Amino acid sequence: MMPLDVITRALTAEPDIDYDFRVIACPDDPLRDRFDEWLSYYRYKYAVARQLTPLRITEIGVRYGYSADAFLSACPYASYVGIDDDSATYGGAPGALEWASEHVLIHTDAVLRRVSSQTLDSFGDCDLLHIDGQQDMAATYHDLSVGMLTSSWMLVDGTAFSAQVATATEKFLADHDLDHAVTREHMGQMLIRGLR
Repeated sequence: MMPLDVITRALTAEPDIDYDFRVIACPDDPLRDRFDEWLSYYRYKYAVARQLTPLRITEIGVRYGYSADAFLSACPYASYVGIDDDSATYGGAPGALEWASEHVLIHTDAVLRRVSSQTLDSFGDCDLLHIDGQQDMAATYHDLSVGMLTSSWMLVDGTAFSAQVATATEKFLADHDLDHAVTREHMGQMLIRGLR
């Protein structure tokens, strides 16, 4: 497995990326006014997948599938499992999973699970676990605790935007001696090596 410092250096030096999630974005997304500012955010997701080259990707918090598309565009042969309760909480949008299923995940080995990650005691083995779901302290800590056992890498979203996500992630890292790095501080991205 590639050392974390090599990966973070590569991500820092990542050249301009041509990927543009707006091509597949839902025109009815209530947050569509933010699409232009999100462009570098999803290009970064693409860059992470391109560096890690995961064969199995699991994502908590799918919404319209924009991160899924970024990951799978970089790694088109990867399998994908998306976990989302398809609710209006924590930035979600009811019906978003249907959009993702019909417009984003149609050409991949993809499974969407309409369930809260908080009800699961395993997310299944994966090379990359993307945590961007219920953004509170208990949920984030739960997702990290469950995910570390079955994933090679965990990409935690929102550490710069949510005090609860940041606190839960800090507590988790204090409780577990795992290699980690803030890879894009202004975007709130934390990359953590899992135990798998």
